[in-house]
Amino acid sequence: MIRFVLEGRARNIYTMRHPLAAVASYREQFGGSVEDIATRMRQSLTTADRWTADRGTLRIEFEDIVNHTRGQIRRIAVHLGVGDVSEELVDSIDHQTCLQTVRRRTAQIADNPADLKQYNGSLYDPQTLYHSNHAPKADLRAWKDELSDAEQAVARSILGPWLEPYRIHPEDE
Repeated sequence: MIRFVLEGRARNIYTMRHPLAAVASYREQFGGSVEDIATRMRQSLTTADRWTADRGTLRIEFEDIVNHTRGQIRRIAVHLGVGDVSEELVDSIDHQTCLQTVRRRTAQIADNPADLKQYNGSLYDPQTLYHSNHAPKADLRAWKDELSDAEQAVARSILGPWLEPYRIHPEDE
């Protein structure tokens, strides 16, 4: 898939989440040091930058997909070459992917462990790729409380360029 995107033979969607919120969320779910998590994230973001530069990737902000879902569904359809989509289809996609539905489905995951796969100590649904703790605080992520000042400094040193659009500087706080 990566090769196809880079060669312009496939389209890709990259959902960009506030990097410090993503670090805090990943650590909560999977554990690990902030340095290791941010380093892995930097690799992913570097790849996404290459994809985006080649126009094969549509980058969508996490906040936009959560708060302006219908417009983002239309953007995705255009980017993928589907074109104009009906209101009924937008309604269906919105309903199936909204935060409330995701939370309801993830609550069901914990109740049906026999249907799950395991990765890195976490159970997940192989069809949706949701894990049992998927998006519990997605709209409330408080990374400033979840990461110490020292951890934030480490993450900033590794993820600096990707924090700029979020205006995340120590002096801004």
